Order: sequence, then C-alpha cells, then structure tokens
Amino acid sequence: MIFNLVADPMIINTDYLAAIFTDPSTYIVIAEFIGMCATITGSFLFTRKSKDAILYAFYAFFIGNIAMLFMSVLTGVLSLSFQMIFFFATSIYGVYKLQSNKSIVTAMIAISLVVMATALYVLNVYPPKDLTYYRPLYEIAAAVLAVVGSFYLAYEDKRRLIAFALFFIADLLFVAVAVQNSLLFFGIQSVFFLYTSSAGFLLHKKRLSGAIISPT
Repeated sequence: MIFNLVADPMIINTDYLAAIFTDPSTYIVIAEFIGMCATITGSFLFTRKSKDAILYAFYAFFIGNIAMLFMSVLTGVLSLSFQMIFFFATSIYGVYKLQSNKSIVTAMIAISLVVMATALYVLNVYPPKDLTYYRPLYEIAAAVLAVVGSFYLAYEDKRRLIAFALFFIADLLFVAVAVQNSLLFFGIQSVFFLYTSSAGFLLHKKRLSGAIISPT
C-alpha cells in the first residue's frame, strides 16, 4: 500500500514511494504500457482505408517507438533497442511520404536524435541491474523481420502485403519472448499485432484487387 494505514491513513509512506520510483521495473512497466497503447492504436489505424488514418498511425508508432526504446534500454534487450532505432527511421519515412508539411518531419528527426541520445545516457549512467531477461536467438530474428517489414509498410503496392506477412511472423516470435520474460503488456501488444497484421493483409489485398477503392 502507498498509504501508511497503521500510523495515519492520510500520511504518505515516503519510503515506499521512494522504493517504487527507484525500482527500474517501475519504469519498465510504464514504458511497456505506453508503448503498448501507442503501437496498438497505430496498428488499428493502419487497417483503416483513409490515408489520414495511416498518417496518424505513423505518428502513433513514433510515440510507441520512444516508449519501447526506453523499455528495451532498461531491460538490456539490445536487439529490441536496435529495432526501435530502425523504427524511428521507418515511421519518419512514412510521415515523409504522406505529410505535405515537411517541417513536421524535421521535428520528428530532431526528437529522435534527442531520444536516442537520452537512451544512451540512461544506459551508461543507470545500467540494468538485477534484471535477468532471457534473450533467445529468435528474438533477434523477430526484430530483423519487423524492421524489414516496416520499410515495406510505407508503400501502397504489393510490397505492403510483404510487410504484413513479415509482421505476423515477427509477432508470433515476440509473443514467445514476452511469455518467457513475463512482459505482460508487451505480450498483449504482440497478440493484438497478430490480429492487425492479418487484418491489414486481407484489407490491402482487397484494395489491390479493386474490391476497395482507396480515397484520394
């Protein structure tokens, strides 16, 4: 309990609060939760027919990348860190292709550089301690598949189908990683991504066949 109910129910137990906010796992859960919400929102938007929805999806991915980068730094999962760095590039590229206001792209690049510099600082000054995460080889494979798929995601032709297929395989692997490391929100996110990658694949296939007319 945060409140000291024994002495006075209205007095905050500062020692307990200090323990919470100095525990790295607290920030891991917070970053994991924010990343889950942002990336699930982005994935849902990406299955919509509107180009504006896809643009906002890239914005959501960008926010999710920031949160997941810090989660990976705090846990010491470097393969996920490298994946998030590549995802900065792909989300910015997606915005660049869809956003007419290029100053927004410049701002996103600047934010990415600041975030990555901050992440490196956190990693050097506050390295992960007492956190043992299982890092199987297929975690690296999933990161590579997700990075390659994200580059194809910005295209509107058959290459986007390849992106969704790669995402589906990567998400299956990430579900296993989440289960082995007890990463609840990351696991929920990966399971939801299995749905969005499947839905995105089917929707875009219909769009290419002419069953769905994309709005201009």
